[in-house]
Amino acid sequence: WEAGWSLTKKSWCCAHKNQGCTTTTSLPYDCNAGAVNWEQGWSDAKKSWCCEKTGTACDPFDCNAGLANWEAGWSLQKKSWCCAHKNQGCTTTTSLPYDCN
Repeated sequence: WEAGWSLTKKSWCCAHKNQGCTTTTSLPYDCNAGAVNWEQGWSDAKKSWCCEKTGTACDPFDCNAGLANWEAGWSLQKKSWCCAHKNQGCTTTTSLPYDCN
């Protein structure tokens, strides 16, 4: 496994199955610790590292991608997720008290 596995496979197998872990160096983050509350509990650096290296803590949608045309361009699932988690792409059902145009 040391020579035949990719770094991604080693990281995933180590993080998820505790197999293929190297013991000569420590990983910068434990992607299992606090995974239940990763959105609020982890630093941006830990989120980025764990997503890239182990596939943990990845947002299912990039809410900045296509934001200018979100109403027509996003799926219902993306709209729902981005509104709930990032406060982006939310529709409003209330009208403003005044039309200032």
